Amino acid sequence: MRDPALVYERIEAQERRRLSKTEEARHEVARLELESLFGGQMTDTVSSEIENWIAWCWEGEDPAPSEPSRCYSAEGRYTAPALNEDDRIPQRIINHRSAERVQKVFDRMPDLTRQVLRFEYTQRAAYDQYEQSQEVGPDGEVRKVWVRVANTRRLMARLRLKIGREEYQRHVDAFKDAVREEFKREVCA
Repeated sequence: MRDPALVYERIEAQERRRLSKTEEARHEVARLELESLFGGQMTDTVSSEIENWIAWCWEGEDPAPSEPSRCYSAEGRYTAPALNEDDRIPQRIINHRSAERVQKVFDRMPDLTRQVLRFEYTQRAAYDQYEQSQEVGPDGEVRKVWVRVANTRRLMARLRLKIGREEYQRHVDAFKDAVREEFKREVCA
């Protein structure tokens, strides 16, 4: 039986080769060239607005268990200091108006496109695959860590929604084009 990770890697490599011939791939190459010239991250407006929308979708209470606020060692009574807990965690600044505009674009999309976008953007971390590895910690000790090695969201979306690679990409591109149209009239001063 073939290793699913190897099969997935081969499928992703084929998809990268196919996408390298598309218009979007040419834009990506141009963006990377600009980044190398200016030494910083230069994302296009569409990607920025979509990332802002994703953060807006996930804003609020984190459903994951929080870190313990007290020590569970032999002392047992120690309470970790909470010195301005909100100030210690960097917060992402979310442009709510822009996110709501992207949400309106999302709401206008057909159901199948919205399901594809759920796989591609808002729930992409659910399909991460991890492997256990080792790293040297700051104290010099070797410790076990989990490293993300792959993400199967596109493959799982195509299997669950029973669509092909091209159709999947068409739905993603349709959303990007609609977001581009929504923000087309804005000009930076």
